[in-house]
Amino acid sequence: MNEKYRQKLVDLVQPSIGQPILAVGVFQPEGTWQASATSMLFSPTVGLARQRDADRRAGGLASNGVITLKMALVAVTADELHVFNVTSKMSFWKLLGEVAAWRREDLRIEVTVGGTSASVYLEVVPVDEAYELEATMVGTLRPINQQLFDTVAQPSLT
Repeated sequence: MNEKYRQKLVDLVQPSIGQPILAVGVFQPEGTWQASATSMLFSPTVGLARQRDADRRAGGLASNGVITLKMALVAVTADELHVFNVTSKMSFWKLLGEVAAWRREDLRIEVTVGGTSASVYLEVVPVDEAYELEATMVGTLRPINQQLFDTVAQPSLT
């Protein structure tokens, strides 16, 4: 794993979280990869419609604009999961703000790893909310996101 890159992500959100961070990951709305490919290969209009649908299913945890890509940076502590909206240009990250925080014991998370991405279904059980996201599973982010998946698969530590 590229520990330096992972630490850059931790350092970005650690001041906003009062507990040590066990793992971080970077997600985007489920369907972002497909919408992007559709825009480039076939039709920008159809790609934009698919992206809007993906943004809706992500429930505001991450949203893509026409000009900038907004993603969700997820940070896991011993007993909480925090979600921040972020943007990235190359490897320069900008924190846009925290959009959610939940107790890990209140979450049900399903991860399905495919070729270039992993589908992430996140359900907040007590309030019956669900979010559909995806995580890049290539390059530098693959081991970082995999560590997050492995961490959330374990019960909370408190």
